[in-house]
Formats: sequence, C-alpha cells, structure tokens
Amino acid sequence: MVARIVMIHPEVAGFEIHEMLEKTIWKRASNMDLQLLKINVGILMFEGLSSQVQRLIALISTVIILAVISLALVQLARVLEMYNIADQVAFIIAVSVLVHYILTGKFALNILSHWVVRHTPFGVLYRNDMRVLDAAKTQLQAFADRVHFTDFESYTRINPYISIQGCLEITAHQGQGDLQQWLGDVKNLKIMSDLVFQLWIVERSIAAGDYTRP
Repeated sequence: MVARIVMIHPEVAGFEIHEMLEKTIWKRASNMDLQLLKINVGILMFEGLSSQVQRLIALISTVIILAVISLALVQLARVLEMYNIADQVAFIIAVSVLVHYILTGKFALNILSHWVVRHTPFGVLYRNDMRVLDAAKTQLQAFADRVHFTDFESYTRINPYISIQGCLEITAHQGQGDLQQWLGDVKNLKIMSDLVFQLWIVERSIAAGDYTRP
C-alpha cells in the first residue's frame, strides 16, 4: 500500500484553521448568550429576601411571644399549685416524656421547643430567607457549570461594573472544584450574584441591539 501525501496550500490551511477557530468562538459565545438569557433575575437578585427592618421586627415579635408563653406557663403552674395537683401533672408529663423517648429515641420537649421556634415570626422569616438564598445558590452553581467566566472579560468594555478580579476568582474556584463550598458563604454568594447580574445586563443590551458583541 502506498501512502499518499496531500499538500495543502498554506493559505488554505490558514483559512481552515481560522474558520474552525471562528466556529469554536461562535459556539462558546452562543452558549454564553443562551445561559445568560436563561437567568431568572428575580432569583438572582434574592427576590423575597427580608430586609434588616423586617428581621428586627420579627425578632422583637418573637421575644414578646416567647415572653408571653413563659408568663402563661408560670401562671398555669400557680393555678395547678392552687388546686394541689401540680405534683400529679408534673409526674404525668415526666412519664409521657420518658415513654416518648423510649419509643422514638427523641426528647419530646426538644421537639416541642423546635416547633415553637420554627413557627415564631423570626423562625418563619429565617426559613424563607434560607429558601431564597438556596434558590440563588442553585441557579448560580448551574450557570457556573455551563460557562467559563474568563470568556466574559471582554464584557467590561461595555459594562465597567463587571469585576475582572471577580471573574478570575470564580474561575479559580471552578478549576479547584470547590465553587459550591465557596458559595456557602453568603458574602461570596452576593459577590457572584452581582457579577452575573452585571453580565446579564450586557447580554440583554446586546440582544436588544444597543451594543455589538465585544
């Protein structure tokens, strides 16, 4: 079998390589467009997250509610003592707690206290805030799994609020594989959220025809 050597003209080869590079860049750019335009801005900007004033009001309300419950229990104890049945009621409660622990392995008073705290204004607000933050974290993690943040450095020509340092930092965590742990810190979550929002603004402006892709 005789091997055939095909000579390709340098200009043709250069054109083909250039065309392949253009296709690769276009494909990555299209992926960037698609992923950015898929972003739910409401989730990205922590829509539904409580304000400091709301947290303060919830905390004060919770303290008042717990204080009222404590006073009510003290008053109930006095009434039981008045009717000389405090010892019997205490015994029944102690036996009930012990039986519950034996059957379930859980301390009933601990479960009750957790239930009360979860349903106080502050507990409800805290759980809502955690849902909002978790939704943002999930969306940002999914976005980061599909793009390379270094590809967005050119966007700074349109939007100077985009942090190149932020892009590089996130890229470093992508490479190390610990981005999910890094996003566990609310401060880092807000940094990445703001960065992606600034990128989204640029992509929306390009899609609207206000700017050409850098």
